[in-house]
Amino acid sequence: MTTDELAVASSQPFRVYLDSKDIIEVDRDRKITESLPEVFVNARATLVLSSTLIDELLEPLRRREGGSVTRLMNTLEATPHCWLRTVDLEQSELRSASEAVSAKCTLMRPVPFRSSYLETGFVDDKTRHHYLGKPLAAIVWDQVYGERNTVPTPNLADRFPEVVKADRQIIATLSENDYRRKLRQKFDQAMRSIVGDARSNQALLDFFWMHPDACPATRLNFEAYHTLVRDTQTSASVNDVNDLTRFMAVPYVDVFTADGAKWDLLRKLRTRPGLTEMEHWNRVKVFRSLHEVFVLLEEKTRRLADNLPTQGE
Repeated sequence: MTTDELAVASSQPFRVYLDSKDIIEVDRDRKITESLPEVFVNARATLVLSSTLIDELLEPLRRREGGSVTRLMNTLEATPHCWLRTVDLEQSELRSASEAVSAKCTLMRPVPFRSSYLETGFVDDKTRHHYLGKPLAAIVWDQVYGERNTVPTPNLADRFPEVVKADRQIIATLSENDYRRKLRQKFDQAMRSIVGDARSNQALLDFFWMHPDACPATRLNFEAYHTLVRDTQTSASVNDVNDLTRFMAVPYVDVFTADGAKWDLLRKLRTRPGLTEMEHWNRVKVFRSLHEVFVLLEEKTRRLADNLPTQGE
Protein backbone atom coordinates (compact mmCIF):
# COMPACT_ATOMS: atom_id res chain seq x y z
CA MET A 1 0.00 0.00 0.00
CA THR A 2 1.40 3.38 -0.98
CA THR A 3 1.48 6.37 1.36
CA ASP A 4 -1.39 8.00 -0.56
CA GLU A 5 -3.46 4.81 -0.42
CA LEU A 6 -2.78 4.51 3.29
CA ALA A 7 -3.86 8.11 3.85
CA VAL A 8 -7.17 7.45 2.09
CA ALA A 9 -7.76 4.16 3.92
CA SER A 10 -6.88 5.58 7.32
CA SER A 11 -9.26 8.52 6.81
CA GLN A 12 -12.20 6.11 6.62
CA PRO A 13 -13.65 4.93 9.94
CA PHE A 14 -12.77 1.31 10.69
CA ARG A 15 -15.79 0.25 12.72
CA VAL A 16 -15.79 -2.74 15.08
CA TYR A 17 -19.08 -4.01 16.51
CA LEU A 18 -18.58 -6.47 19.37
CA ASP A 19 -21.13 -8.91 20.73
CA SER A 20 -22.21 -8.37 24.34
CA LYS A 21 -20.30 -11.49 25.40
CA ASP A 22 -17.11 -9.85 24.15
CA ILE A 23 -17.88 -6.65 26.06
CA ILE A 24 -18.37 -8.76 29.21
CA GLU A 25 -14.98 -10.35 28.52
CA VAL A 26 -13.48 -6.87 28.44
CA ASP A 27 -14.90 -6.28 31.92
CA ARG A 28 -13.68 -9.59 33.31
CA ASP A 29 -10.08 -9.23 32.13
CA ARG A 30 -8.37 -6.23 33.75
CA LYS A 31 -5.53 -6.34 31.21
CA ILE A 32 -7.99 -6.06 28.32
CA THR A 33 -9.92 -3.35 30.17
CA GLU A 34 -6.81 -1.24 30.54
CA SER A 35 -5.54 -1.80 27.00
CA LEU A 36 -8.79 -1.47 25.01
CA PRO A 37 -8.68 2.33 24.40
CA GLU A 38 -5.01 2.21 23.37
CA VAL A 39 -5.55 -0.76 21.04
CA PHE A 40 -8.31 1.09 19.20
CA VAL A 41 -6.39 4.36 19.07
CA ASN A 42 -3.27 2.69 17.67
CA ALA A 43 -5.29 0.81 15.04
CA ARG A 44 -7.28 3.92 14.16
CA ALA A 45 -10.41 1.90 14.80
CA THR A 46 -13.81 2.91 16.14
CA LEU A 47 -15.81 0.79 18.58
CA VAL A 48 -19.49 0.62 17.60
CA LEU A 49 -21.93 0.77 20.50
CA SER A 50 -25.71 0.64 20.41
CA SER A 51 -28.80 0.69 22.57
CA THR A 52 -29.25 -2.98 21.69
CA LEU A 53 -25.79 -3.76 23.04
CA ILE A 54 -26.43 -1.84 26.25
CA ASP A 55 -29.75 -3.66 26.64
CA GLU A 56 -27.98 -7.02 26.32
CA LEU A 57 -25.46 -5.95 28.95
CA LEU A 58 -28.02 -4.88 31.53
CA GLU A 59 -28.80 -8.34 32.91
CA PRO A 60 -25.14 -9.36 33.39
CA LEU A 61 -24.37 -5.91 34.80
CA ARG A 62 -27.33 -6.17 37.15
CA ARG A 63 -25.63 -9.13 38.80
CA ARG A 64 -22.40 -7.18 39.36
CA GLU A 65 -21.32 -4.49 41.81
CA GLY A 66 -21.70 -0.84 40.86
CA GLY A 67 -17.95 -0.44 40.42
CA SER A 68 -17.96 -2.98 37.60
CA VAL A 69 -20.67 -1.09 35.77
CA THR A 70 -18.79 2.17 36.18
CA ARG A 71 -15.44 0.70 35.15
CA LEU A 72 -16.81 -0.99 32.05
CA MET A 73 -18.81 2.03 30.87
CA ASN A 74 -15.85 4.34 31.49
CA THR A 75 -13.63 2.02 29.45
CA LEU A 76 -16.09 1.99 26.54
CA GLU A 77 -16.44 5.77 26.69
CA ALA A 78 -12.64 6.23 26.75
CA THR A 79 -12.31 4.08 23.60
CA PRO A 80 -12.82 5.81 20.23
CA HIS A 81 -16.46 5.00 19.57
CA CYS A 82 -19.70 5.84 17.81
CA TRP A 83 -23.32 4.84 18.36
CA LEU A 84 -25.40 2.86 15.88
CA ARG A 85 -28.99 4.04 15.48
CA THR A 86 -31.25 1.21 14.30
CA VAL A 87 -34.64 2.46 15.48
CA ASP A 88 -35.36 4.10 12.11
CA LEU A 89 -32.64 2.57 9.93
CA GLU A 90 -35.11 0.59 7.82
CA GLN A 91 -37.17 3.71 7.14
CA SER A 92 -34.02 5.67 6.26
CA GLU A 93 -32.74 2.99 3.88
CA LEU A 94 -36.04 2.56 2.07
CA ARG A 95 -36.66 6.28 1.84
CA SER A 96 -33.23 6.87 0.30
CA ALA A 97 -33.71 3.99 -2.14
CA SER A 98 -37.22 5.15 -3.09
CA GLU A 99 -36.02 8.70 -3.76
CA ALA A 100 -33.10 7.45 -5.85
CA VAL A 101 -35.36 5.25 -7.95
CA SER A 102 -37.88 8.05 -8.43
CA ALA A 103 -35.21 10.60 -9.41
CA LYS A 104 -33.20 8.03 -11.40
CA CYS A 105 -30.05 9.06 -9.56
CA THR A 106 -27.26 7.32 -7.65
CA LEU A 107 -28.38 5.68 -4.45
CA MET A 108 -26.94 7.26 -1.30
CA ARG A 109 -27.16 5.09 1.79
CA PRO A 110 -28.02 6.72 5.11
CA VAL A 111 -25.32 7.13 7.76
CA PRO A 112 -26.73 5.37 10.84
CA PHE A 113 -24.06 6.50 13.30
CA ARG A 114 -24.36 9.08 16.05
CA SER A 115 -21.99 10.55 18.62
CA SER A 116 -24.07 9.85 21.73
CA TYR A 117 -26.14 7.10 23.33
CA LEU A 118 -28.84 9.75 23.75
CA GLU A 119 -29.13 10.09 19.97
CA THR A 120 -29.94 6.43 19.29
CA GLY A 121 -33.68 7.11 19.44
CA PHE A 122 -34.47 4.91 22.44
CA VAL A 123 -34.93 7.73 24.95
CA ASP A 124 -37.60 10.43 24.84
CA ASP A 125 -36.75 14.14 24.70
CA LYS A 126 -37.36 14.69 28.41
CA THR A 127 -35.05 11.84 29.38
CA ARG A 128 -32.44 12.90 26.84
CA HIS A 129 -32.40 16.45 28.24
CA HIS A 130 -32.01 15.09 31.78
CA TYR A 131 -28.92 13.08 30.86
CA LEU A 132 -27.19 15.66 28.63
CA GLY A 133 -23.58 16.05 29.69
CA LYS A 134 -23.62 13.05 32.02
CA PRO A 135 -21.14 10.18 31.58
CA LEU A 136 -22.33 6.92 30.07
CA ALA A 137 -21.71 5.12 33.38
CA ALA A 138 -24.23 7.35 35.17
CA ILE A 139 -26.88 6.84 32.50
CA VAL A 140 -26.52 3.06 32.38
CA TRP A 141 -26.31 2.71 36.14
CA ASP A 142 -29.59 4.62 36.42
CA GLN A 143 -31.10 2.16 33.95
CA VAL A 144 -29.84 -0.88 35.85
CA TYR A 145 -30.93 0.44 39.23
CA GLY A 146 -34.25 1.80 37.96
CA GLU A 147 -35.23 -1.49 36.32
CA ARG A 148 -34.81 -3.27 39.63
CA ASN A 149 -37.77 -1.30 40.94
CA THR A 150 -40.12 -1.59 37.98
CA VAL A 151 -42.07 -4.45 36.43
CA PRO A 152 -41.02 -4.78 32.77
CA THR A 153 -43.85 -4.47 30.27
CA PRO A 154 -44.36 -7.27 27.71
CA ASN A 155 -42.66 -6.67 24.37
CA LEU A 156 -41.83 -8.48 21.14
CA ALA A 157 -38.89 -10.29 22.74
CA ASP A 158 -41.22 -11.89 25.30
CA ARG A 159 -43.54 -13.14 22.54
CA PHE A 160 -40.81 -14.03 20.04
CA PRO A 161 -40.67 -17.82 20.65
CA GLU A 162 -44.46 -18.08 20.17
CA VAL A 163 -44.31 -15.94 16.99
CA VAL A 164 -41.61 -18.21 15.55
CA LYS A 165 -43.54 -21.33 16.54
CA ALA A 166 -46.66 -20.07 14.77
CA ASP A 167 -44.74 -19.26 11.58
CA ARG A 168 -43.07 -22.67 11.63
CA GLN A 169 -46.45 -24.36 11.83
CA ILE A 170 -47.59 -22.41 8.77
CA ILE A 171 -44.58 -23.17 6.57
CA ALA A 172 -44.69 -26.85 7.54
CA THR A 173 -47.84 -27.10 5.44
CA LEU A 174 -46.34 -25.42 2.34
CA SER A 175 -44.59 -26.89 -0.66
CA GLU A 176 -41.25 -25.36 -1.66
CA ASN A 177 -42.86 -23.30 -4.43
CA ASP A 178 -45.64 -22.15 -2.14
CA TYR A 179 -43.07 -21.21 0.50
CA ARG A 180 -41.06 -19.07 -1.94
CA ARG A 181 -44.22 -17.34 -3.12
CA LYS A 182 -45.30 -16.77 0.49
CA LEU A 183 -41.87 -15.41 1.37
CA ARG A 184 -42.06 -12.85 -1.41
CA GLN A 185 -45.53 -11.83 -0.26
CA LYS A 186 -44.21 -11.38 3.28
CA PHE A 187 -41.37 -9.24 1.93
CA ASP A 188 -43.74 -6.99 0.00
CA GLN A 189 -45.97 -6.63 3.05
CA ALA A 190 -43.00 -5.73 5.22
CA MET A 191 -41.78 -3.10 2.77
CA ARG A 192 -45.26 -1.58 2.45
CA SER A 193 -45.55 -1.34 6.22
CA ILE A 194 -42.34 0.71 6.29
CA VAL A 195 -42.67 3.01 3.29
CA GLY A 196 -46.48 3.24 3.22
CA ASP A 197 -49.03 1.99 0.72
CA ALA A 198 -49.08 5.24 -1.25
CA ARG A 199 -45.41 4.90 -2.23
CA SER A 200 -45.28 1.09 -2.52
CA ASN A 201 -45.95 0.45 -6.19
CA GLN A 202 -45.03 -3.00 -7.47
CA ALA A 203 -42.10 -1.70 -9.53
CA LEU A 204 -40.51 -0.28 -6.38
CA LEU A 205 -41.10 -3.50 -4.43
CA ASP A 206 -39.52 -5.47 -7.29
CA PHE A 207 -36.53 -3.15 -7.16
CA PHE A 208 -36.08 -3.71 -3.42
CA TRP A 209 -36.29 -7.48 -3.93
CA MET A 210 -33.88 -7.61 -6.87
CA HIS A 211 -31.35 -5.16 -5.37
CA PRO A 212 -30.70 -6.18 -1.75
CA ASP A 213 -27.78 -3.72 -1.55
CA ALA A 214 -30.28 -0.87 -1.93
CA CYS A 215 -31.50 -1.52 1.63
CA PRO A 216 -28.99 -3.99 3.10
CA ALA A 217 -29.85 -3.74 6.79
CA THR A 218 -33.56 -4.07 6.04
CA ARG A 219 -32.99 -7.10 3.84
CA LEU A 220 -30.68 -8.85 6.31
CA ASN A 221 -33.16 -8.34 9.12
CA PHE A 222 -35.95 -9.83 7.01
CA GLU A 223 -33.91 -12.77 5.71
CA ALA A 224 -32.35 -13.54 9.09
CA TYR A 225 -35.74 -13.91 10.72
CA HIS A 226 -37.13 -16.19 8.01
CA THR A 227 -33.93 -18.26 7.92
CA LEU A 228 -34.24 -18.73 11.68
CA VAL A 229 -37.89 -19.72 11.32
CA ARG A 230 -37.01 -22.37 8.76
CA ASP A 231 -34.29 -23.85 10.95
CA THR A 232 -36.50 -26.07 13.08
CA GLN A 233 -33.45 -27.58 14.80
CA THR A 234 -32.80 -24.25 16.54
CA SER A 235 -34.96 -23.15 19.45
CA ALA A 236 -36.09 -19.54 19.35
CA SER A 237 -35.46 -17.44 22.45
CA VAL A 238 -36.22 -13.96 23.73
CA ASN A 239 -32.58 -13.04 23.09
CA ASP A 240 -32.99 -13.56 19.34
CA VAL A 241 -34.71 -10.19 18.86
CA ASN A 242 -31.61 -8.27 19.92
CA ASP A 243 -29.38 -10.58 17.89
CA LEU A 244 -31.42 -10.01 14.72
CA THR A 245 -31.36 -6.27 15.36
CA ARG A 246 -27.57 -6.44 15.67
CA PHE A 247 -27.39 -8.08 12.24
CA MET A 248 -28.60 -4.80 10.75
CA ALA A 249 -25.14 -3.38 11.51
CA VAL A 250 -23.29 -5.88 9.33
CA PRO A 251 -23.46 -3.84 6.07
CA TYR A 252 -22.22 -0.74 7.89
CA VAL A 253 -19.26 -2.02 9.90
CA ASP A 254 -15.88 -3.60 9.14
CA VAL A 255 -15.70 -6.15 11.97
CA PHE A 256 -18.62 -7.97 13.59
CA THR A 257 -18.51 -10.64 16.29
CA ALA A 258 -21.16 -13.28 16.91
CA ASP A 259 -21.44 -16.46 18.96
CA GLY A 260 -21.68 -19.93 17.44
CA ALA A 261 -25.40 -20.04 16.57
CA LYS A 262 -25.54 -16.49 15.22
CA TRP A 263 -22.22 -16.92 13.40
CA ASP A 264 -23.74 -19.94 11.66
CA LEU A 265 -26.87 -17.94 10.80
CA LEU A 266 -24.71 -15.25 9.19
CA ARG A 267 -22.91 -17.97 7.22
CA LYS A 268 -26.26 -19.20 5.90
CA LEU A 269 -27.24 -15.67 4.90
CA ARG A 270 -23.96 -15.17 3.10
CA THR A 271 -24.57 -18.25 0.96
CA ARG A 272 -28.29 -17.67 0.45
CA PRO A 273 -29.28 -17.30 -3.24
CA GLY A 274 -29.90 -13.66 -4.00
CA LEU A 275 -27.76 -12.42 -1.11
CA THR A 276 -24.31 -13.79 -1.95
CA GLU A 277 -23.39 -10.78 -4.11
CA MET A 278 -24.16 -8.19 -1.47
CA GLU A 279 -21.28 -5.73 -1.25
CA HIS A 280 -20.53 -6.02 2.45
CA TRP A 281 -19.60 -9.72 2.34
CA ASN A 282 -16.37 -8.75 0.53
CA ARG A 283 -15.48 -6.25 3.23
CA VAL A 284 -16.80 -7.11 6.68
CA LYS A 285 -14.97 -9.68 8.79
CA VAL A 286 -17.18 -11.83 11.02
CA PHE A 287 -15.35 -13.26 14.03
CA ARG A 288 -16.37 -15.53 16.88
CA SER A 289 -14.10 -14.13 19.59
CA LEU A 290 -12.59 -10.97 21.00
CA HIS A 291 -9.14 -12.53 20.61
CA GLU A 292 -9.55 -12.62 16.83
CA VAL A 293 -10.46 -8.94 16.86
CA PHE A 294 -7.36 -8.04 18.90
CA VAL A 295 -5.15 -9.99 16.51
CA LEU A 296 -6.63 -8.09 13.56
CA LEU A 297 -6.25 -4.70 15.25
CA GLU A 298 -2.67 -5.42 16.26
CA GLU A 299 -1.89 -6.42 12.67
CA LYS A 300 -3.57 -3.25 11.44
CA THR A 301 -1.43 -1.21 13.85
CA ARG A 302 1.75 -2.84 12.53
CA ARG A 303 0.74 -2.17 8.92
CA LEU A 304 0.03 1.46 9.70
CA ALA A 305 3.40 1.83 11.42
CA ASP A 306 5.28 0.16 8.56
CA ASN A 307 3.66 2.35 5.92
CA LEU A 308 3.79 5.73 7.60
CA PRO A 309 6.55 8.02 6.26
CA THR A 310 9.54 8.42 8.54
CA GLN A 311 10.17 11.74 10.22
CA GLY A 312 11.62 14.35 7.82
CA GLU A 313 10.25 12.79 4.61
